[in-house]
Amino acid sequence: MERINSLSLQCMVRKDRKNRKEQYPVYLRISVGGKRTELITNVVISLDKWNAARGRVKGTVEETRRWNHLLDNLEQKAREIYNRHLLEGKILSSENIKNEITGLEHVKRLLIATFKIEVSQMQLMEGNGYATGTTKNWQVTLRHLKEFLKDHYRIEDISFRQLDHRFITDLDRYARNKWKCKTNAVLKHFQRLQKVVKIAHNIKDPHRYVLQGSDTTMMPGAASLFGQKYK
Repeated sequence: MERINSLSLQCMVRKDRKNRKEQYPVYLRISVGGKRTELITNVVISLDKWNAARGRVKGTVEETRRWNHLLDNLEQKAREIYNRHLLEGKILSSENIKNEITGLEHVKRLLIATFKIEVSQMQLMEGNGYATGTTKNWQVTLRHLKEFLKDHYRIEDISFRQLDHRFITDLDRYARNKWKCKTNAVLKHFQRLQKVVKIAHNIKDPHRYVLQGSDTTMMPGAASLFGQKYK
């Protein structure tokens, strides 16, 4: 009998995605517990070169071996992630496996990476939901955060689970001394930071409950800014 959350992998050609050269992209279909998602690979071929029964490219030439090696590696990586999640008691889902393969799962755990995504989305919606001034303000906050991390911690990015009380107080002090921000300006930067934290929460990041150890002795307004659940 098949396990409820068993893993199924299938490399397949998407015939609805033909390019101008009459070639088709190969996708890796990942199924867990009957729920599936698809991951595009870098393999693009003509139909006469595809062995649907094997889920591999036909032939023995070097290019064919390279393509099949890539598909083998993707399937192997998916199995390794599935087995690790199973052993660690994590949620088993095709989407989680896909996100880890593509690196999206890693991005969702990082402050600057998530912040950049949000700013990019704002830029796309300028004039249709976001004013240009709003986008510029977010870009300023992003630039300040990158500067703070590089100058104060000597790092390029930081995971959400590291945003503790010390981080908040360090950032508050840095904003006032280095950027010469007044209280209202500091709070504006923290409001944008708060929104990115909520984004991480809403996309179900495993480390979404951040800003641990906060208390009312931190910077003015911070306790109410981040809400009771972050105390």
